[in-house]
Amino acid sequence: MEDHGKDIGQFKSDYKVGHPPATTAPVMRQFDSGATRNIDTSKFDYEGFLNPEALHAFAAFMHHHRTQKDGSIRASDNWQKGIPAPVYMKSLVRHVIDLWRMHRGYAVTNPDTGLPHDERELCGAIIFNVMGYLKELVDPAPVNQVDRVHPVKTYPQQPK
Repeated sequence: MEDHGKDIGQFKSDYKVGHPPATTAPVMRQFDSGATRNIDTSKFDYEGFLNPEALHAFAAFMHHHRTQKDGSIRASDNWQKGIPAPVYMKSLVRHVIDLWRMHRGYAVTNPDTGLPHDERELCGAIIFNVMGYLKELVDPAPVNQVDRVHPVKTYPQQPK
């Protein structure tokens, strides 16, 4: 079975990610203090890519949904045990359609509560389903390790 989550060669050629081409551009930074560091343009910028308030809202969504209908509390990483991709996709599409309808001004009811849906709740559900789907592409749980008809693009590890 191919390891789609580790090979970054395909990703680099498709998306031009990696070290910048050799130029006369500076390779070092010097700060007012005199300290120096290599430039960081080829390193993942998690601080720039992610928003702490959005991540906090997602964590609140996930924490709220740890309580199951029988009252028991599931582990925070329970979803990483493996949920089939079609389950993620069906849920993702339902939630995207509900959010889109709300965005267009329609009243949308949460089928679990009978109350109006909440945009933050829907965004949390969408992120959860995208995160789960992506996780299964790049790091499939043993129950989901099946040969794919269409190989997925790989994503790079943190550049060194």
